[in-house]
Amino acid sequence: MAFYWKFTKNKVKYIIDDVDLIHSVNKLSLAQEINKKAEQSSKIMDVLLEINVYGEESKQGYSLDELKCDIIELQNLKNLNIIGVMTMAPFTDDEKILRMVFSELRKIRDELNKEYFNNSLTELSMGMSNDYKIALQEGSTFIRVGTKIFK
Repeated sequence: MAFYWKFTKNKVKYIIDDVDLIHSVNKLSLAQEINKKAEQSSKIMDVLLEINVYGEESKQGYSLDELKCDIIELQNLKNLNIIGVMTMAPFTDDEKILRMVFSELRKIRDELNKEYFNNSLTELSMGMSNDYKIALQEGSTFIRVGTKIFK
């Protein structure tokens, strides 16, 4: 089971034994807490790094500069397995903006693979009910659909 929603450090203990993938690691302190609880549970936790590609203040996630400052420390957390990146695109009907955001996340993943991960970042989580087709065209390996299921 994957855990997609935003959460805080104090909630990690409640989910660590019940999930196999956490999609929204957006700061070093959260990653450190996940690592600590995963170690206590004798498990390696797969995670995606959340990147705020569009720079929206209302959204969480690393900026590329922040991520590059933390990347070595993130890689040294022995009970975390960073398998990819994710983003939440702006809620818009403007396909050019959506395509730019998804394309940029793919480029960031590719850059991280080249510089830090030796091509081990395989996952690209982006796209929701309103924009999943564009996300898939741009290489998404995970989409989050909700409202489309119930229509």
